[in-house]
Amino acid sequence: MARQRPTCSAVDIARTVFYLDLDPQVAPLLPAGAAVTSERLLRAAGLLKPAHVALYRRPWFRRLTDRVQRWVAPGHVLHIGLRKRFFDEETRAALSAGATQVLVLGAGFDTLCVRLAPEHPDVGLFELDRPSTHQAKLAAIEALGAGRPNLHLIGVDLSVTSLDQALGAAPGWRQDAVSVMVVEGVLMYLPEPAVSEMLEALRRCTRTGSRLLFTYLPVDEAGKPAFGKWGGALKTMARLIGEPFLWGIAPEALPGFLAPHGFRVDPDPDRCDLRRRFLGPAGLADWALGRFERIAVAERVEPDPRS
Repeated sequence: MARQRPTCSAVDIARTVFYLDLDPQVAPLLPAGAAVTSERLLRAAGLLKPAHVALYRRPWFRRLTDRVQRWVAPGHVLHIGLRKRFFDEETRAALSAGATQVLVLGAGFDTLCVRLAPEHPDVGLFELDRPSTHQAKLAAIEALGAGRPNLHLIGVDLSVTSLDQALGAAPGWRQDAVSVMVVEGVLMYLPEPAVSEMLEALRRCTRTGSRLLFTYLPVDEAGKPAFGKWGGALKTMARLIGEPFLWGIAPEALPGFLAPHGFRVDPDPDRCDLRRRFLGPAGLADWALGRFERIAVAERVEPDPRS
């Protein structure tokens, strides 16, 4: 049987982190060690060739990429790098506050758990992703000798196996532990019933006080995402690569959507403002930053029966 390839988005995002690290102004804004680890994983998986690296370093290619990005999706590439920094900081803060488990859904080639594993040997680190992506990443980790007893990669098709079943079969997963759940760049690709079911499963599999860190696609009152003039082309491209956008929500409606599922959204707007949190202190507040996607933080509480 032919070996399946990882999803396009998983590879592209990991390559983007490496690409951003080659910019001396952007590199300090990334999580420490993320770019180096991304490069090592991609090389070991055969997904970052010397030709890629040489191309990413060429000034003409970087100028061309920058122009295309400013024309089609201003600041979106930078947004990807800053959201990695956000999830890194928030996860570490939750661990410092007493969390003992980390779960990353749709992990792709994200390096958060790989980097945390040797630093926090007593913390259970769990990644779930499609079998094709999981297979490639696991092989790369093994080739690098980067596996750790507390690092668990689980390949699962959640359209066939429920999240409850996948976690119930995962060695060491504890429903009674305070956990950090990272759902980055995933929810927009699910229909709304699947989003609701995922939230319910996360509620059932964790205890109160756990934190949910996630991204979502913001939409207006008509239910349309703010993609700008190239929205149609972007949605068509997503469909062509087999990853169509299926769900979004107005930011003001998010608290009411999560409450029945047992999650309370943090109301502090500055916490998830990447410009104020990262660009401002770096003296780069005037840089373009993508607006297609929003970040949110929620706490696991008891479901609100009034919602």
